[in-house]
Amino acid sequence: MESQLIGQDFFVGNEYSISAIALYAYTYVPEGVKFNLNSYPNIRNWLSNLEDQKGYKPIKAEIL
Repeated sequence: MESQLIGQDFFVGNEYSISAIALYAYTYVPEGVKFNLNSYPNIRNWLSNLEDQKGYKPIKAEIL
């Protein structure tokens, strides 16, 4: 994922698409999970781009 996102904001055609929605839930890492995204700036940027989309609803920690 990190290398696919080099130089682009999204995975497909550099546009927000269903692929972003599908991959978000598998990539989103809430606090408390022992996985650190600090070494993955492109993924962090991609997550931020998704969270900036109109209608974005955050994943609630209590359902994870």
